[in-house]
Amino acid sequence: MKRTRGSLAIGVAAACLQAAVAASAGAAAAVWQPKVSAGLESYVHTYYLATADTTEAVSEVLATAEIEGRSGRRDRHAWNLRLAASGGSELLRELLDGRYQWRPSGEPRLQLDVDWLGRQYRSGTEYALSSDNHEGTAECGPTLARPDRPARSASPRPLSPLPHAVDPRTELPRTRRRGLPGLRGFGDLSWRVGARAAARTYPDSTALDRDLVAVEADLDHAAGERHIWLYQRSERRLAAAPEVRPSAWSHWTEVRATWPLRHGEVVTSLGSEVWRYDRTDTVWFDSWRLESELGYGWGDPLRAHWRTLLTMERLDADAASEAYQQFGLRGTVESYAGPVSGMLALEYGHRWYRQTADEAAATDPFDDTFALAYSDFSYVEIWLMATWTWSDRLSLEVVASYQPEQHTEQDDDTAIGYGSARVVWRP
Repeated sequence: MKRTRGSLAIGVAAACLQAAVAASAGAAAAVWQPKVSAGLESYVHTYYLATADTTEAVSEVLATAEIEGRSGRRDRHAWNLRLAASGGSELLRELLDGRYQWRPSGEPRLQLDVDWLGRQYRSGTEYALSSDNHEGTAECGPTLARPDRPARSASPRPLSPLPHAVDPRTELPRTRRRGLPGLRGFGDLSWRVGARAAARTYPDSTALDRDLVAVEADLDHAAGERHIWLYQRSERRLAAAPEVRPSAWSHWTEVRATWPLRHGEVVTSLGSEVWRYDRTDTVWFDSWRLESELGYGWGDPLRAHWRTLLTMERLDADAASEAYQQFGLRGTVESYAGPVSGMLALEYGHRWYRQTADEAAATDPFDDTFALAYSDFSYVEIWLMATWTWSDRLSLEVVASYQPEQHTEQDDDTAIGYGSARVVWRP
């Protein structure tokens, strides 16, 4: 019964996607592209434990096979579908990623996105204590347009209007959402609205299961090279076992803007993330995180596009020892032409916590609520995402990151590294 509950939203969405694909099968010939790859992934974590420095490393050799198909370009019912499966020395993974667009007049009016990922961990490996899990998401959103003001472009725009300002954190390549469809149907202004349903199930840990429902909207304005984008999402997370993990509300707001100058552009962003739990304790507590960026970019992404940014992050939380403020300086360079394309980013900064361990203990030595405290630290974060194309059929894809922290309390020093390299062949 638990599996049925966890995959209900994805089952309904997948059925709708399957019906749409079947409806468009006779309208235009579908195009299918297979792909196989083999590579190595490695995670390394160093930290101080008890009386000695500790290093944990998990490496996996894996092979992946996938196939991707899409409908004809002028099809009224447009779709694309990606299926993938991989087997490695540590775990097995399966992936389904699909999109459907209803385009009655050649322009998208409705879009449905479905994805699902399953993981099964091999016994006797470094991951043996991890929990098998299945994750699925369904997103659906209409595009609004006035009949007397037709859209100037029939191509859907990505959720982020600044493809060269994507925050290159390690987790983003694995969790980034593709967003809702949208057209410039009102001069230089467009907007999108949508709803999202998701479910996560753990076959051997039912108490961790949770469902999610959300509404989201964004407003996009472009005038020449000036660009402003506003985004709002509100979610309700429903826990299967509220006594173990409480249900919660979250609200995410983001504003991004670019302003052209004679030899470059000014880039700025502001983000807000709010969490409110039905029940708070030492692990789950209400919080508000605010982050901003201000920088300058120059160059050509088809050759080399450079960017330097001042970053700021602040967290206010019920747990005083968790609250902090952080400042950093980030530089990026990216290029998407030639045999080698991708992005390299480097950030250096410092984080100050509002309350130290000694201050937390002095507040009330008989109350251990929110007693966990952290020490201030300086950090360096390096990200690399690159593709080296050898031929039309063969390429090398590399993703790597390294994030060391140097704390005022030396025993708190830690470093996390990730690397992935795989050879991709397209028959």
